Amino acid sequence: MSALVKAISVEQLSPSPKSRIQFAWSHFQQVPNKSGCYVLATFSGDVMYVGQATSSIRDRFCAHLDTPEKRALGPIGAAYWFYYFLCDSNRVSSIERGWMNHAILETGKRPLLNKADAPT
Repeated sequence: MSALVKAISVEQLSPSPKSRIQFAWSHFQQVPNKSGCYVLATFSGDVMYVGQATSSIRDRFCAHLDTPEKRALGPIGAAYWFYYFLCDSNRVSSIERGWMNHAILETGKRPLLNKADAPT
């Protein structure tokens, strides 16, 4: 990781997204078609993006794969893992907000690929 760009690791998130799949088209069908929160992370587990899906994290997985910026090599590496935490749709906003707030507290800013703060 670059000395100028700080990132938290997936292990620092609570609740911990223990499930993961390689962030590649060849694996999209293995991603559950359920609600939850997710993280795009480097091979070493540095958080690049946190997100939520109230209906299908598989749909979000595919949408991010269709976004060149989410697949590009950046200052801390490239997204290699898609970690996820399944939960009821009524909990996704609070979990994502907690992950985002934790990243901001630890690094002083949102994860590298998040352009906006989580909803309050």
